[in-house]
Amino acid sequence: MVPLTAVPSGDSNWRAFTASWPWQPLQAGASSVSEQAYRQQEHEVFLTVQAHTGQSQAGAESIVGFKRLLGSKNSWQVVDQKHRTLKLEDGRFTVLEALIDNGVERLRVWYWFRVGPHFTGNPYLAKFFELWLRLNGKAGVAERLLLVSAEPPAGRSDETVMKQFVRQHPHLIGQGIGE
Repeated sequence: MVPLTAVPSGDSNWRAFTASWPWQPLQAGASSVSEQAYRQQEHEVFLTVQAHTGQSQAGAESIVGFKRLLGSKNSWQVVDQKHRTLKLEDGRFTVLEALIDNGVERLRVWYWFRVGPHFTGNPYLAKFFELWLRLNGKAGVAERLLLVSAEPPAGRSDETVMKQFVRQHPHLIGQGIGE
């Protein structure tokens, strides 16, 4: 399995840049973490890929509920949480979405999982893939992917910006691979 440690620019008009991260998700048990900020005109998104190998440490699994990613000593609070279905050229993909707030800033976080060749926003299905691969002697890396966007000025939609980023980087959700 090739790690999704970086997003190639390719034909995309998103450009990597250096920025301070608005929020740092809990990384317990991650064997590697890749973080990159991307900008397109005035729009910014932050991508984190946390790779987990072994999965033997309690509480260090890649597939956890979102509130566990906030950590116990964090000023961020979950305002809303739901599933978001993205309509893409190759079909639909569902991500988990959380709105978090620290009293000063509000962020939209989309997150999903990659287990072996499988991409899913369903944590139960991701756990099933982990078990299936383990039972077949193919246990390996599980990745948690998080895409974060700050709440934009009134009248603009961070959802649209995030959808555009995913559409221009379909390999992040397992589409366009092997073409």
